[in-house]
Amino acid sequence: MTVALTTIDPAKIVTTYSEIPNPLILPNGEQVFGISEANWTSQNNVYSLVPVTPFVTPNGQQNVGTPTYFFDAANNVIETYATQTIPAPVIPTEVPTLAQLQAQMAVIQAQIAALVAANSPPA
Repeated sequence: MTVALTTIDPAKIVTTYSEIPNPLILPNGEQVFGISEANWTSQNNVYSLVPVTPFVTPNGQQNVGTPTYFFDAANNVIETYATQTIPAPVIPTEVPTLAQLQAQMAVIQAQIAALVAANSPPA
């Protein structure tokens, strides 16, 4: 679960973590140990550690780059990504003919026969 360390007033995102750090080191150097939930507020009400609402990639899209974070109107921290349409798979424009496949198979069979002959014990 991604969490964000924020300042309370003014509301500002200081940094994000992929999990709750132990210890949590505040920008002023203070270390806070034993935080077990992502709804923590410092004793002096300067910092808070809050859960981040994860980004949901829309169907047919893929994330591009690294996430960015912002506060929504309710002061929740939201993760977002730039997205792009997933490229369509490349479809070959030429399909080999049966004659081409048979010619490739004849070459492969000749190579296998040569390998077997080279690695067979003398009779």
